[in-house]
Formats: sequence, C-alpha cells, structure tokens
Amino acid sequence: AKLKEVEKRYERTNRLSAQDVSFLKMLNKKHGTSYNSGHRLLGSFYYGLNDIRRQRDSLEIAVKKGRYKHDPLVLLSLAQAYGHFKQYSRSIKYLRRAESKMGRLNGAGKANVYRTYAEYLRLLYVSQRARNPLQADTGLLDKAIQKWTNLKNLSGNGSRDGADARTQIAKIEKMKSESGGL
Repeated sequence: AKLKEVEKRYERTNRLSAQDVSFLKMLNKKHGTSYNSGHRLLGSFYYGLNDIRRQRDSLEIAVKKGRYKHDPLVLLSLAQAYGHFKQYSRSIKYLRRAESKMGRLNGAGKANVYRTYAEYLRLLYVSQRARNPLQADTGLLDKAIQKWTNLKNLSGNGSRDGADARTQIAKIEKMKSESGGL
C-alpha cells in the first residue's frame, strides 16, 4: 500500500522525498514484486538526477521479476544505461529482450528501440575493431543494418526516421566495405 502511495505521488510530482527513497531502498526480496517495482521507481528517479550508475543498478533489479521483466521501455532504459558506460554487449542483451516485447509500444517507442539497438551494434563493432581489427565481428554491422531497415520500414520513406535510417545504412555499408566485410 505504501509503495502504491509513493508511486502515485511520484507520477504527480516527478519527485521523491528522502523518506520515499529510504523506504524504497529498504525493500528487499522478501517483499516480492514490490522489491522490483520499487527499484523501477528508483531507476526513474535516478535518471532524473542524471545518476546513470544508480539508475542502471536499480533497473537491473527491476527487470529480474514481475511486470518489468517484460516491459520494453524499462528494458530499453536499462540498455541505454549500459550503453552510457560503453557496455554494449550487456546493452544488446536487454535490447534483444525489449525488441521481443515491443508489440505493446507505439511507433515512437519502437523507433527508439530500433535506433538504439542499431547504434549499439555499430558501436560494439567499432570497439571490437579498435581492440583487434582482425577479430571484429562484421556480423554486428549486418545486424545494425537490419535494425535500421526495420526502422525505415516502420517509419516510411518520407519520414525523418526513414531518411535517418537510409543515411545510417549507407554509412554502415561503407564501413563494411572499408573493413573488407563484403
């Protein structure tokens, strides 16, 4: 009951008091899915404070069980938090889950998943290439092209997202050809 009260207050004001934060932090696994819901709320709060490390840690708990385990927006937020720290492999793991659950999202939400997924695939390839050019997985670039294509198909050719997708596909194709990936 207290969690629902805190959630409603946060929805109205977009703020948590120090008492609310303390209450949410004291929730533990014994509290069942309230533990996960409380950490989703903390993740949102920390995002507002631009404390991405705490956001990531809280969202990691939120997606373990309960309704947020399958919530594409929470999974996307967690993936973006990992991406902030250049942990692209972990990010892609959550983007894969977000994509599989995004049937519930509107067009803008789906576009955000595809755009983030494509960009992190490309960045993972770039980081692999920087470490060892001979072992960089060009298949990541193929997957990135697929995600940009999905965005283009979702958005239509005349849209800004569609135009952006075409530009990104051309850049990745060029990157592939320069790396000998064709």
